[in-house]
Amino acid sequence: MAEGSASSNDVADRSGSVREQPVILFPVLVPRKGEMVDNLHVLAADGSALPVLSYRQYLQLVAQVLRTLLDIAYGTDISKSTHGKAFDAEQIALRAVMRRAGIIDRDDDDSASDELDRAAKSADGPDVVNPAALRLAQQLVKKLTSNYAVVAAVPCPPDGRFVVSYERMMTPALELAPFKNGVLNWLKARARLLLGSRPVDFSITLDNAWTTQSYHLLIDAQDGVFVGVQESEELIDYLDAHWKRRKEIRREDAKNRRFNSSTTGGSTVDTTTPPPYYRFRRRAGQRYAHFYTRFFPEPMEELKKEHGIPNVRFRFYEVPPGSVFRAVITASAAALLIWLIGFVASRRADPGTDVPAFLLVFPAVAAAWLGFDGQPQRLLEGTLAARISLVTTVLCSIAASGLFMIYKADLPYFRWENVADMQILGIKSVAWSALTVLATLNAAAIGYAYLARTWEFIHLSGRADNFGSAKENLH
Repeated sequence: MAEGSASSNDVADRSGSVREQPVILFPVLVPRKGEMVDNLHVLAADGSALPVLSYRQYLQLVAQVLRTLLDIAYGTDISKSTHGKAFDAEQIALRAVMRRAGIIDRDDDDSASDELDRAAKSADGPDVVNPAALRLAQQLVKKLTSNYAVVAAVPCPPDGRFVVSYERMMTPALELAPFKNGVLNWLKARARLLLGSRPVDFSITLDNAWTTQSYHLLIDAQDGVFVGVQESEELIDYLDAHWKRRKEIRREDAKNRRFNSSTTGGSTVDTTTPPPYYRFRRRAGQRYAHFYTRFFPEPMEELKKEHGIPNVRFRFYEVPPGSVFRAVITASAAALLIWLIGFVASRRADPGTDVPAFLLVFPAVAAAWLGFDGQPQRLLEGTLAARISLVTTVLCSIAASGLFMIYKADLPYFRWENVADMQILGIKSVAWSALTVLATLNAAAIGYAYLARTWEFIHLSGRADNFGSAKENLH
């Protein structure tokens, strides 16, 4: 959603036709060339659909804006006869804007804007009377060489303020943790994909934050989850670097104005802009996350390599009990049954009944039914810990059932006993001891994860929501 304003002099119908309400041509999105914008709906404040310029109309608008900026820069209408190099540079710039994505080299994005600069500095050409307008023309061409704008025609009310919102369909990119982040993170990322664990971690770029003074980012998840982590590792460095550079430019401009009072155009940096600020909505067990920033600095070309546009990361956890509790129940049942049957089988190979075999299969069936049988109805359902625990439960139950059948059939396999007549939880057999320990560790691990997540949810839900406790940053 974007909010704009226009003065009484600026509010005019750009198409030249007579309308009851003036129209403002507002750029809603500026995606990279070649990027498809799926299912885009641009809406006015009342929810009605707004028309979007066609590609032909968009190019005509860019050409008109570029010519207007060049006329202002040179102080007169440029023409082929009087401003030959500037006129040729304009044609090169327009061809760069019209180029398709497949033939654009990212390293060649500056070539068209550089032509405008070379034409202005040529010795045999007319002087530039407004450098600021020329810089705006260069920035326009540089941006639209590699990007294109989606421009909406927005009716502007008498007070000059308007609100524009848009909806689009986006497919999130799956980013697995690289090996440089550690072996454990690398394995966990692949395990989530292999076991069908639902995504609970989102990273969203702030590439639109600098286009407005106040920027709100809302992540509204579905029922059954709560915000566990909200952070941005690169955000503070980005704000610090750009704010420091902005202050350096201000000092340089002030020094230039003292030595040259006749300077025209000035700096493109607004000296009245307050310092950037951001904060997160405090975690209180809620299902949504809210990030807010104001006066977010526009990315500077000289800082892009070291300080690119930061991302904001949100991680959601299941509200107890969830799938982890189901995994706790099945793991505990499997551990208890394996211990009980192992305790008996290590003393008497044939208990005289096949009931233990059916009992050992029960946890495996329960694990499959609770964790893998049905298609999840929610996006954030089935955590990695629950899936790993359920898989371990199934494997332990099947192994215990097979071991019981070997003992009952009196086969000469896996008959070893613990060294020094040692008993583990009353079990003498090595095989039964190993299965019991594995099942118990599985139940203990998933039980600990459930208790820790439950405690965190209770802690977040029960603490007071004080205004000064939000995570914030102010320069």
